[in-house]
Amino acid sequence: MIREFGTLLPKKIELKNNDSRLIVCNELNDSEIYLGEGSHLILVAVLEKGWEHQRIINFFLNHPYAKIDFLALTIGFFDNQFKFSVIANHNAKNTKSSMIIKSALSENSEIHAEGGIIISESGEKSDAYFSHSTLSLSGGVRTQTLPYLEIKTNDVKAGHSASVGKVNEEMLFYLASRGLERKLAEKLLIKGFLESELKKIYDKTSREMIEEEIENILNSHDA
Repeated sequence: MIREFGTLLPKKIELKNNDSRLIVCNELNDSEIYLGEGSHLILVAVLEKGWEHQRIINFFLNHPYAKIDFLALTIGFFDNQFKFSVIANHNAKNTKSSMIIKSALSENSEIHAEGGIIISESGEKSDAYFSHSTLSLSGGVRTQTLPYLEIKTNDVKAGHSASVGKVNEEMLFYLASRGLERKLAEKLLIKGFLESELKKIYDKTSREMIEEEIENILNSHDA
């Protein structure tokens, strides 16, 4: 697997047949991503700084057995806004997409996330899923999830989910009873929430780098 680490997501990415790539970025861009036959892209976005206008990312699965795993980990402080749309275009049979967004938001931060799954007439046996879950850390945060499906063939799997929750006070109490200060206990819960999807990344070095970046962001804000 080829690993790539950068700040801004490129505007165009192309994977050749049977390519396997892991890309980690800190900022989203309007982007078109094309996957060749049998290729697999893992795209991880660790987002801290917001932006004003919507960013649109299109994944084009135009060849059989192409696979995309997209994971956005959003850590919002102050009045940062995160507006983006991810769209999986399944235009070939036996393609697979997983688009997962996890947001930990505090103060007056906002997220507006759209997730589109489009399966064309030639997308038989496609498997697609979109999910957005938010951990709300204060009363001023705003979250909006807009999933949509457009399916033009049979024999496919497609689904979506969305949830909003708060920090578990019982768990905080339990951790405090074990001698942890509240802020440290809260940070551990946030890390656990954000990092629960990282098990999909089999490359240990990459996974540890992402975990370290999350740790640094939380430490810098004294979450």
